[in-house]
Amino acid sequence: MLKLYGLLSHWAETGENDGIDPLIQWKEEARVRRGLEQRWMVV
Repeated sequence: MLKLYGLLSHWAETGENDGIDPLIQWKEEARVRRGLEQRWMVV
């Protein structure tokens, strides 16, 4: 499983961008969001 959550949430925008920088940014944002969601589940 690739776990491309950031890419999936921005799927409509993928054709508009050149390069990999936006993909990396989206992946990082999704990772941070999932981490925060997991912390909230524990509380």
